[in-house]
Amino acid sequence: MITYTMGPSIIIIISNILIVYKLYMSTKMSGVQGGTTEAQKSIYKIIPMLLLVSTMFVICALPMSVVFFSKCVKLFPRCFFNMSIYL
Repeated sequence: MITYTMGPSIIIIISNILIVYKLYMSTKMSGVQGGTTEAQKSIYKIIPMLLLVSTMFVICALPMSVVFFSKCVKLFPRCFFNMSIYL
């Protein structure tokens, strides 16, 4: 489950945060003050797209993770049901 859903999701989210940060810093470094510039408008268009890509990846990968998890529970029921003792 970590290999197929959680790992890539974390990588995508961190990458998206870095992209937005770099774009934001590049518009700040350009030295344009006041008003909404074209660069700022493009950032505001990119942010929803990045969120959509991240959300769609999680939605598309979720069924596979649920199936994988259910197969693990069927194969090793004792391990999963005894985990509640440790929580």
